[in-house]
Amino acid sequence: MNGHHMLKEIREQPEAFKKLLGETWPLVQRMARAVWNTHHPSTFYLTGCGSSYYAAMIPAHYYNFQLGLDGRALPSSEFVWYAPGPGDFSPILISLSRSGRTSESVEAIRKARRRKVPTIAVTSDSSSTMSEECDYSLYTGIHSE
Repeated sequence: MNGHHMLKEIREQPEAFKKLLGETWPLVQRMARAVWNTHHPSTFYLTGCGSSYYAAMIPAHYYNFQLGLDGRALPSSEFVWYAPGPGDFSPILISLSRSGRTSESVEAIRKARRRKVPTIAVTSDSSSTMSEECDYSLYTGIHSE
């Protein structure tokens, strides 16, 4: 085809989901148990930019309609402006970024941490800024951009 980056990413999605749901799922389960037992979150904010935001919409929908939990997907930049405080219904921030260096996502994490909101980074770079600044970090194992 024309080698456009977006088309390449679209074609790689089935393999990426297979890897996430296969290899990474046990890690997700262990992390979810640890977070749940430690923080007892009642509201799950899922943030990202671009395609990471669209990916965040999937678990937010799942939390709401399958688990009966309060899941809210927001672009990272909106979370920066409207971040909850620590006393606001026990929130948690789950931030998605393929590179782990997206400036708006990093700022959302920093704002959440200043407000004592627990944070989770989901990224393909275990040494990224997001991974280093979050309370918990999940490395997807999917190659970065």
